[in-house]
Amino acid sequence: MRSKTKTQKSPLKSIVAGTCIGIILSLLLISVFAFILTKKDIEIKHLPLFILIAGAIGSLSSSFINTKKLKLRGIFSGLISSLVFSGVYLLICFIASGFSVSLVLLITIPLNTAAGVIGAIISRNLR
Repeated sequence: MRSKTKTQKSPLKSIVAGTCIGIILSLLLISVFAFILTKKDIEIKHLPLFILIAGAIGSLSSSFINTKKLKLRGIFSGLISSLVFSGVYLLICFIASGFSVSLVLLITIPLNTAAGVIGAIISRNLR
């Protein structure tokens, strides 16, 4: 008699997929914010706030998706996926800023991590 084995997705593939979705969402939000900045009379000093908001929303969505796929505990899954997201997001921001470190980049890590944990907890509790 044959035994049916379930094919499980690799956790790494799930984390990469969730992180990619979060990064794409963040880049779309930053593009929308940039478009708003060009059309409205908003000062450029608000741009770091937009970048922080886009990163937090991307991290929240990335952790939400990863927690649904991985079926791990909320905080643990959120912490892992938000740290991966934060690393990729920081790398992109670091390259885009001309390799300069700013306070916004340093605030990004704890903010994205907190947003990721919140997204994972929400995802876990919606089951």
